[in-house]
Amino acid sequence: MTQVLANQEVIRSWIIGADVTDASALGQVINNMHNDSEELTADFLERIDPHDLAAKIGATPPISGYVWGYFVGRLSLGPENWRSAVASHLPRERIRRAVTAVSPTECEELPTYVKAFAGFDFDFALELFELAAPILSVAIGRSSILTYHTLFESSHWLLGEGLFYDNKPTERQRAISKRIFDGIDSAEVIRGIVTCPYGEWENYARLFSWLRRAHPAKHRELVRAMDWTGLDRAVSDKLEKPGREFGLLMSNPVVDFQTAEPVGTWLVKHAPKMKEIGARI
Repeated sequence: MTQVLANQEVIRSWIIGADVTDASALGQVINNMHNDSEELTADFLERIDPHDLAAKIGATPPISGYVWGYFVGRLSLGPENWRSAVASHLPRERIRRAVTAVSPTECEELPTYVKAFAGFDFDFALELFELAAPILSVAIGRSSILTYHTLFESSHWLLGEGLFYDNKPTERQRAISKRIFDGIDSAEVIRGIVTCPYGEWENYARLFSWLRRAHPAKHRELVRAMDWTGLDRAVSDKLEKPGREFGLLMSNPVVDFQTAEPVGTWLVKHAPKMKEIGARI
């Protein structure tokens, strides 16, 4: 921290002049400063001109969202009044155009880019997610689990689901999730479940859980489309000890919680082969 503060004017100039090669490193510097002293970090960031920083943020490309999202997210550790000043200068129309120009085939980093704006203006970040939702909807239809990984961190906070999908999102947040899930292709999801490595079942379980909350009709559609015969083949060598991942998966394609159907029938059929049954099953 001593060395950083001794060279703070130089580092602030680096922040305004950052590019894709050094933005992550500068973000890490700010993160480390914040871990050492929140007060000194706030003072350091407050001395960056809000207009210049807003222009810098507005010029960052969504296609490099991992780099710029982290960079912008660390900058949002500044004091509230300064963050509001930065937000007031953001070139919003330019940012909107940049988001809507992203192709569904190149949107993997888009949620990280969008989420970074939430530290400066949460409502604007939600607006950007609304603009991104049709793009992500196409992407999730093509590759559900890849897009789920893309969305995972955003689901907890920005989309209001909570770390364990136990929060209550606002109507606006829920509508964004629902719009994205409109693009789910049931056949693609089920094909992934019965062909993926067993370690991926946990992610499919989380996708099912989020889908049940955000888009119940799509969840029911997925359950109806489940390939139980294909699942038989996928777990044939794991039935004695199905494991945690399988337990998570099987707790989610349920439409009737009183009877646990249609999972209940499948479990009764295979119960004689199971020597260990997890708590979720």
